[in-house]
Amino acid sequence: MNENGGFANWSMIKLETCYCASNLEARKRERWYYEELNASMNMIRPYRTSEEGKKYDAECSRKNYIHNKAKIQVSQKQWQITNKDKMIQYRFENKDKQKEYNELNKERIAAQVSRRIHCKICDCYQGKGNMARHVKCKIHLKKLEIENSASKMNL
Repeated sequence: MNENGGFANWSMIKLETCYCASNLEARKRERWYYEELNASMNMIRPYRTSEEGKKYDAECSRKNYIHNKAKIQVSQKQWQITNKDKMIQYRFENKDKQKEYNELNKERIAAQVSRRIHCKICDCYQGKGNMARHVKCKIHLKKLEIENSASKMNL
């Protein structure tokens, strides 16, 4: 709307008179028109279902984490240093719960540990638990350096 001269260049028409019992019902009806008419100028959806809300919140959290990853990691590390005694005490108090969880989920844990991840740089497969170590190994770093220098030459 802003790209086409702003609100002053547009006119609104009444589609229907609807008597709704609540604000929620009115927003649901607006959402119905939004989808029915393929409205593309609304910046915000008129109504969001709980599933859409969860999906949106998860996406925002993911973007926030990516954008502030270094700051979050520093904060987490600081918390771990500050609360080291609490963490040790929690682990000690919940040993039985952890053992019970491990017993109940033995197959699932084994499947996650044995899951293989493909390293595109080395063209090899590593266990999920070994991937962090693999990325730091000399062979991987050497191949990464070769790949980076090759890509710079192509530019």
